Amino acid sequence: IFINDEATKKRFIFSDVLYLVSGAGTSGIRGTVTDAQTTEALSGVFVNIKPKNRLTTTNPNGKYSLLQVAHGTYNISFQKEGYQPQTLIDFEIKLGTTSKIDIALMPL
Repeated sequence: IFINDEATKKRFIFSDVLYLVSGAGTSGIRGTVTDAQTTEALSGVFVNIKPKNRLTTTNPNGKYSLLQVAHGTYNISFQKEGYQPQTLIDFEIKLGTTSKIDIALMPL
């Protein structure tokens, strides 16, 4: 459409670059991890997005967030000593969204 309009082409390219640099093109996950039997919040749970190896831990209220993750398909693991680890396989993180993932871990 913009074959003969060089200024409009440059504006579109600039807006695409600005969109990506601003972080609007990235995504993330957030949620709460609880004990499957007691439903109490679990602190200190390791949450890892693979293959990026982006790692965080849950806070005292069992909440976590990993932001600024490029959209794509990942395996997301949840691990805490004394609990069975849980992994979501091929979880799709969509462009520009923060997916909410609440997990209940089963004690060993």
